[in-house]
Amino acid sequence: MADIKPTAPDFNGVQGNIQPGGRIDLRGPSLKQLILLSWNFNPNSQDVIVGPKWLDTERFDVVAKAPSDVFSGLAVDEDTLRAMLRTLLIERFKITFHKEKQPVSVYALVSPRREPKLKQADPSARASCKRTVGANAASSLPMATLTCQNTTMAQLVDKLAVFANGYVDLPAIDFTGLEGGWDFNLS
Repeated sequence: MADIKPTAPDFNGVQGNIQPGGRIDLRGPSLKQLILLSWNFNPNSQDVIVGPKWLDTERFDVVAKAPSDVFSGLAVDEDTLRAMLRTLLIERFKITFHKEKQPVSVYALVSPRREPKLKQADPSARASCKRTVGANAASSLPMATLTCQNTTMAQLVDKLAVFANGYVDLPAIDFTGLEGGWDFNLS
C-alpha cells in the first residue's frame, strides 16, 4: 500500500523516516531525488537523468507500508525498499527509461608521471577528511583546507562535490591510478 501526492506549498526541505511497523514517510523530495534514491544513483556520479524541468522543481510526499520481512530488528533491507519505490514511481508517473553512453563533462583527478608527493597512509588508521576555514596569508579572503588521512583517491572524488560545492559543479572521477590510502592537505 502506498500513496504519493504533491507536497504542501508551505513545507520547505526534505524529511524522511521509517516508523515502527514498517510505515515509510518521505516529505518534500523532488521526483528527481526520488528517482536517484530508488535507482541508487549517486547524484555526483556520471549517471545523468534527463527529463522535463519539473523533475527538479515539483516535490512530493510518499507514504507507504512495507512488508514486515523488510525489517529485521534495527536493520532495514534497503534494496527491497528501493525496488518498492521504483515500482511505485514507474506505476504512478508512467516512467520509462533506457541507458546509453553519452559523453559528459567531468573533473578528472590525475597524477603526474613522476612519484606523487603524497604520504602513503598507515592502513590501520581510520579514513577521514576534515574541512577547516582559516585566513589566507596572500589575501584577506578565507581559505578552506581539506585535511585527509588514509583516504583513497576514489573517496576524495566522492567528497569533492560536498567539500567544494561552489567550485565542483560536475561529476569528478579518479584517473590517478593511485592505490591505497593517502594522507594529504588540499587548500
